[in-house]
Amino acid sequence: MATIKSITKGIAIEQLVIHDNYSFDVPTHKITNPLSEYDYYLSIIKKISANIQTQITQLPNESEAKDILNTHLTILIDPLINEEVHTLINDNHDNAFYAYQTVINKYISIFKSLDNEIIKSRTNDLEDLFNQFAQHHLGQVTQKKREHNFILYAEKLLASDLLHYNTALIKGVILAKEAITAHIVILVKELNIPFIINTGKLAVKEQLVILDTYDNKIITDINNDILSKYKSKKEVYINSENLLYRFIDKKSMTKDGHSIELLSNISSLQYHIP
Repeated sequence: MATIKSITKGIAIEQLVIHDNYSFDVPTHKITNPLSEYDYYLSIIKKISANIQTQITQLPNESEAKDILNTHLTILIDPLINEEVHTLINDNHDNAFYAYQTVINKYISIFKSLDNEIIKSRTNDLEDLFNQFAQHHLGQVTQKKREHNFILYAEKLLASDLLHYNTALIKGVILAKEAITAHIVILVKELNIPFIINTGKLAVKEQLVILDTYDNKIITDINNDILSKYKSKKEVYINSENLLYRFIDKKSMTKDGHSIELLSNISSLQYHIP
């Protein structure tokens, strides 16, 4: 079993939201009009492309998420993938949904067979695009509406899944299992919130939860004493972080006038700045 790992340190005390992964059956029926079916396939690709481009425009210029979404766009319009889908629709009379799944699964298998963890992690991008295709095909493209802050728990989370939420309300993320190199990890890290992975499947419900990624703890049995303890611990962290922020733009110089690079982080509350 993989070791539980905290990606971003911090403490969150919020209601838990459990992410529901989409499940769907891919039909295998044959079609009678290949030209019309391929046009339908291209129409969904265009819808996904437009949606991704909209998401890109809403992100800060320096965001790594833009690079990830641009990668999705590149895969989406890849001529080899589209040509293989066209062949399956035209020659085999496969429906567009089944044809796209067949081609995507082919490349997922190829990537997984390679002895390179970074390339293997790209299977998440392919799975993500197929997931988006399925949602558009089935008419399930919806924004995850939440009105209050929350901690998100998911057994598996794709980049497009995360962007369906209002990320400003997400105050912590718990992933049952995820590769360090996966794009979703990069996206969540950019939110600068407590983030833990490889917890395994948790028997949890949507309730008040404490996520402490300093000690890799997820606390669900909460009484007033525990709540008070972690509120105080969270306040210490925030105060220490705010104190460090005061020095971000200040020059670090030795007494004899030499400029040096000075780095700092909050890796443990045991050594917090008083």
